[in-house]
Amino acid sequence: MGLSGSNNNGLHEFDRFRLDTSSRVLWSGNDIVDLPPKAIDVLCALVERNGEVVAKGELIDLVWAESFVEESNLTHQIYELRKAFKEHGCETDLIQTVPRRGYRFVAEIKESFDGGEEVVVERRSISRTLIAELIDKEPDEIVPRPPINVAPLPMHLPPAPRSWSRFVTALLFGMILLAGGFAIWKWGRSTGKISLAEVRSIAVLPLKQFEGGESDSSLGLRIADSLITRLGSLKQISVRPTSSIIKFTGEDVDPVGVGRSLEVDAVIEGRIHRQGDDLRLNLQMISVATGEQIWSGQFDGNANSLLGLQDVVGRSLVNGVDIASSRNEETAKPTENADAYDKYLLGRYHWNTRTEEGFTKAISFFEQAVTLDPQFSEAFAGLGDAYIGLYDYGIRPADECIPKARAALNRSILIRPESAEAYSTLSAIQFLYDRDFPAAERSIKRSIDLKPNYATARLRYGWYLTSSDRFDEAKEQLDIARSLDPTAAIVQANTGYLAMVSGRVDEAEAIFNKVIESNPTFSLPHWYLGGINFQRGDRDVMFKHYLRAFEIDDSSAASAKVLDAWQSKGEKAALTTWLNGLEDAYKTDYFPPSNIALIAAISGDKQKTLHWLEESEKIRDPWLLQIKYDHEYDFVRDDPRFTALLKRLGV
Repeated sequence: MGLSGSNNNGLHEFDRFRLDTSSRVLWSGNDIVDLPPKAIDVLCALVERNGEVVAKGELIDLVWAESFVEESNLTHQIYELRKAFKEHGCETDLIQTVPRRGYRFVAEIKESFDGGEEVVVERRSISRTLIAELIDKEPDEIVPRPPINVAPLPMHLPPAPRSWSRFVTALLFGMILLAGGFAIWKWGRSTGKISLAEVRSIAVLPLKQFEGGESDSSLGLRIADSLITRLGSLKQISVRPTSSIIKFTGEDVDPVGVGRSLEVDAVIEGRIHRQGDDLRLNLQMISVATGEQIWSGQFDGNANSLLGLQDVVGRSLVNGVDIASSRNEETAKPTENADAYDKYLLGRYHWNTRTEEGFTKAISFFEQAVTLDPQFSEAFAGLGDAYIGLYDYGIRPADECIPKARAALNRSILIRPESAEAYSTLSAIQFLYDRDFPAAERSIKRSIDLKPNYATARLRYGWYLTSSDRFDEAKEQLDIARSLDPTAAIVQANTGYLAMVSGRVDEAEAIFNKVIESNPTFSLPHWYLGGINFQRGDRDVMFKHYLRAFEIDDSSAASAKVLDAWQSKGEKAALTTWLNGLEDAYKTDYFPPSNIALIAAISGDKQKTLHWLEESEKIRDPWLLQIKYDHEYDFVRDDPRFTALLKRLGV
């Protein structure tokens, strides 16, 4: 049977719904269910094969007969159907996923020629979180889950309901916001104009607070972050990312000194005065070369409307730096919901701390943001970034993070296909987890095309190229990343790693020591220095660096016991204590099992080294891709199990 419903007049009744396959309409009572056209087509195909498993490929052929589309398109339409059923009061899962095969419509259907009686079916309660709803329910496919390629994503989102009443309401809301929140803003008097040739780079420092006003520890950074986002849309100017300015929050910060350290032409600093919901910003731009003020502004607004305040200040700044070609560049608002935007800024604030607590809080705020505005693409991208952070930093396992990160990123790109941030994070999943290297490169190139001055995308591409032995190309990308964010420890560490694996070991060592000097609690350079000194045969220095790396990462290494054993009984006893402690801890705690494999390798235990490397492969340990360069594994490099592992990894 085709999609025409030719066996009757095309009416099928199930649960509380009536589907007309002839006119392609789904009814719930007297209401038409708002669905994308392709979702209706998928539903018709499933209903007319009720009770049968319809293969994914067959569904795609039926619905997209003349087009080539990704499987993720079908997954999205299934999600839209399930969401619509739930929104109209159906708590029964009418569409069953059959892992690795397809989908089956499982409702009891009454074929209707005259709109007869309703069919009553058993109902059960289903409780899901927002992200769980986005993930196609295929438990067997989560670990490992097949790659989801979301570009070019020719999908249809549900059309936003439009009515004159809603239009008038939105218009009135906008007028009230403008009249109330920013009725008193004043343009500051410009003390000078800067041509594009003079200012190529800017840093926006966290705003300080006037004494006597209400205190909000994160407000200054949130406002700075919003301005960084606004100015970051300008192609002519490089704006330092929030991660590079987050540490400059003290009262005694010297803006010119900070500007020199960040290698920018100008610095924007300011103060906030807050009383209740009333907010006043006093901002100034300072030339790093001369220390002179070259622009200033005073802005009055509302603490609950940071989105509008961002636009007002951002527009003033664009005009203030006199970038003629930028004056017509309008940046689309990420959301019209002021509360959602504030939750998003709080999420960004906590995400930038790059800690377990920070990622966890960020997830909470991003989830609140997308609940307030389900079409907030940037908040979904932030949610994906937070989950991939938990995975990439070895804090949470892949099966807990990757499905949620993938779902959030897919949603972000569906809403806003030009999301550079989402494509960048998607490439990290495709590289570290899917091991789909061509897809990872396509995604990261797409991110860079969309936002050439996005330092994180340049950094990730540099890492990808390093791991692919394309060292010259990697250096080019890392050099750009460094020019965009010159003080970022992760950029410097990756630059050192490139030097190390390409044979410039002394240069790498100097870079790592410099990173440690300015970032003593950053573990990555200690890991790499441990490897360098292993290669040199300096076991004492190697041991100190590895122990410090474990101590910083708090990976249940029981550092104090290991250090005591090393000092009292020597290296062999210390390594035995270390290895046994890690193996015991892994029974109850999660941390990357490649850590255990490394200590087993340093100990010379061949069987345990291979065992824990294979365990790392099973759980998609993100650090496993580096083993092809690590000299600690040279003693097992000719073992068939190791060569087979490298082959499976694709490296």
